Amino acid sequence: MVFTRGYLQSVQKVAEILKLFASWSGLNANFEKSEAYFGGVNSALKQHILNAIGLKEGSFPFRYLGLPIHPSRLTSTMYDPIVQKVQHLVCSCAVKFLAYAGKTEVLNSMVFGLENFWCGSLLLPQNVCAIITKLRKQLFWGYQEGQRKLVFKDWASISSPWSEGGFQIKNLAIWNQANMLKWLWHFVHGCGSIWTDWIRHDFLANTSIWDLQIHEYHSESLRNVLTTREIWVIHCGSRQKAMDMLDTCTTKGKFSIGKAYNFLRPRFPTHACYRAVQDPFLLSRHKFTLMLALQRKLATADQFCRRGISIVNRCCLCKQHAESPRHLFFQCTYSKAVLSSLFTWMGLQLRDLQLRSLILWCHRSKPKKHWRNKWFKCSIAAVTYYLWRERNYRLFEDKERQASVSVFYFYTNHLLLHMMKY
Repeated sequence: MVFTRGYLQSVQKVAEILKLFASWSGLNANFEKSEAYFGGVNSALKQHILNAIGLKEGSFPFRYLGLPIHPSRLTSTMYDPIVQKVQHLVCSCAVKFLAYAGKTEVLNSMVFGLENFWCGSLLLPQNVCAIITKLRKQLFWGYQEGQRKLVFKDWASISSPWSEGGFQIKNLAIWNQANMLKWLWHFVHGCGSIWTDWIRHDFLANTSIWDLQIHEYHSESLRNVLTTREIWVIHCGSRQKAMDMLDTCTTKGKFSIGKAYNFLRPRFPTHACYRAVQDPFLLSRHKFTLMLALQRKLATADQFCRRGISIVNRCCLCKQHAESPRHLFFQCTYSKAVLSSLFTWMGLQLRDLQLRSLILWCHRSKPKKHWRNKWFKCSIAAVTYYLWRERNYRLFEDKERQASVSVFYFYTNHLLLHMMKY
């Protein structure tokens, strides 16, 4: 891609340079596959230039390296490619049948990879961010056309780290702003790319990036950076504090998008139980179920009754008491028998069998990195996961598995082998 000024002499000079380059290197530009794009040029001059260089005229918008290019402000429809790609993932049959832990991995890898490419160059409009966030919710919770999905955990808390009770899914709008702050940091420190050097030479020769006002003649990219600058100043409270905080978002002399994101994102209360769940030794599917169980956000019968939905509120495991997360883990006679047998096999004697108490005991015991401590934590997470799985198996398939503790011994041994891989 070659840029010139919008008059004939500039275009002819560039054409001469390309011919000179071809004579030296043997690399000729293919004019049959090339197109000329104009912005702010009248029709007569446009036709004169096309006749002089022998190119056909292209139309806006066009895509370069996957991103939309347009001489004026980008409209929401120009962001359709990323929306369509995310929508394709949402409608994929392979994703529909994944568990929540698997969907979290898809959001943090495939979907986030698509979004991150766009977020690094463009400030996505609010309505585009809202559409993509809606698609992410549909992928995560499961989407069926014409049906409303009942969820028990809001998306803002899901987008928080594990230590705050979330699932480490990035907030798209805030991550986009953090990416734009990288360019603001480059303007302040005079590094980054040829584009930042050109902006500093043409617009920042007699002023700073903090004093530059937004004008209509500014490019879309520069307006995005200046808009993000205002968001950053408002978030920090003052311009001086914004300047100081921007300098703290660095790692080894380079701007850290992660630090800027952590400063911009909303905060949620932390808890020792949540910090224990983020242990990398726990399997993803166990970690997900354990977190929801600790927060009492699982789709138990009491949750539906609380929302006015008529359903039989009875525990599927013991068939005696009302079903709730507190009862399932571990006041139910079935789950209590399984956990007690597991403790006997592990050589432990604990009186308090509440899930939060067990996780806190494991988190506070010394030393935290001992293999017995991690084994116990993984075992509690595995028992929680498979008890919930057994409950769903009985509820939706109307089949009862025998409460054989040997099955859970197998799961525990499997986790021990998983831990040995680290």
